[in-house]
Amino acid sequence: MNSDQFLATPMTRAQVLKRAAAAGIGVSGLALLAGCGSSGGGSATTSGGGGLPAAKDVTGSITLLNYPGWIAPKAIPNFEKKYPNAHIKQTAAGFESLAGVAEAVASNPIAYNVMLATTDQSEQLEAGGFVLPVDDESVPNLKNIDPRIRKIFPWGVAADTGAIGIGYRKDLVKEPVHTWADFWKLVPKYSEEVVMVDVDVDVLGSALIYLGKNGNSTNRSDLEEARDAVIELKPHVLAFKVTNIAQTLLEGSAALTMGYNYETAVAALENPNVVFVAPPEGVIGWVEGFIGLSKAGNPDTVKAFLNSYAEPKTLAEHTEATTAGGVSQAAAKYTNKKFLSPAFELPANATIEKFLGAEGVKLYSEIWSEVKAA
Repeated sequence: MNSDQFLATPMTRAQVLKRAAAAGIGVSGLALLAGCGSSGGGSATTSGGGGLPAAKDVTGSITLLNYPGWIAPKAIPNFEKKYPNAHIKQTAAGFESLAGVAEAVASNPIAYNVMLATTDQSEQLEAGGFVLPVDDESVPNLKNIDPRIRKIFPWGVAADTGAIGIGYRKDLVKEPVHTWADFWKLVPKYSEEVVMVDVDVDVLGSALIYLGKNGNSTNRSDLEEARDAVIELKPHVLAFKVTNIAQTLLEGSAALTMGYNYETAVAALENPNVVFVAPPEGVIGWVEGFIGLSKAGNPDTVKAFLNSYAEPKTLAEHTEATTAGGVSQAAAKYTNKKFLSPAFELPANATIEKFLGAEGVKLYSEIWSEVKAA
C-alpha cells in the first residue's frame, strides 16, 4: 500500500464521523440519551464482573457497529477461528452522522453488542447506562494498553489516538513554526495557502488553547473570543476541509495547515518537506476504541472479542490498517516502524475531547455557525 492509499482511509472515515456536530454525539442523539442518565459524563465502572469467559461460553452472534475498514483486517477471522461457535457481524448503520450513531444505540439498544466509540461518546453512553463494564479480570489483555491511554479510555479496548496540530511545508514556509501564536501570525502572510480542518470542536478548541484557555471550555465569553480569533484568519484560508487536508501539503496548494497529526505524518512519509508540529501550548486530542454495549446481551462473547482485540499483534495491525496513532508499547515491536514516529503519537499536552453536555453542544454549534457565516 502506498502513501496515497494510507491517506485515503482515515480521512474518508473522518468525513463520516466528523466530530463537528456535537463533540462526539449529535443533538438528536442527546435527546434520546438525556432521560437515561446524567449528561455530565464520568469515569467508567471499574468492575467488569467475573473473569475471562471460558471458551465454551463464547458462542452465538454479536453485532459490531463500526465504520467500514476501521479495524485490524485479521481481527474477526482470528477471533472466529479461536471461537468457532461465535460469529461477529459488522454494520455501519448509523455512522452516516454522529447523531445517527447516538440514535442507533439509544433507540435500539439491543441491536448492537460492540461499537467503535470516542472518549466523548463513551462518556455519554456510560451516563445513559449503555456501556458494558470491563476490568482486568474479564479482559486481561487490557494490560497491553499503555497506562496513560487506559486512564483516558477506561470503557473498553482503546484502539487508536489522534490530535489536531500544525502542518507545514518547510520548503515553502521559511519562518519558525512552533506555536499556535506562530500559526496565527503566519496565516496572513501565506494568505490563500492555508487549509484548516472543518470541525467545530477541533478549530474552536485549538483557538481556545491559543488564547490560553481550556480547550474544552463551554464558557460563552471564551468561545466568543475563540470565534473572533478564527474569523480573524478566515479571509486568508483557502479552504476548510474534513478530508485530504495533508494532501494539499503534498500538492503544494497549501503551505500551512491546521489538521490531523496522523494524516500529516503519513504525508511526511511521502515528502520529507511536510512537517507536523504539536504546539507546546497544547493540542486537542482524542482516543477511540471498542466498547461493549450492555443492553444487547451475550456479554461473554463481547468480552472475549475485546480481549482478543487487545492482543499486541492485533493492535499493531489496527495501527497499520488505519494509520492512526497507536495505543500500546507492547504492540510496537510488531508495528511497521514508519508508524512509530513521534508525529503519530498522542501528544503529552493533549486536551482530550470530552462530552460537553447538551447545552455545550448547542453552544459550540451556534458559535461555529457564526464563524462559517462571517
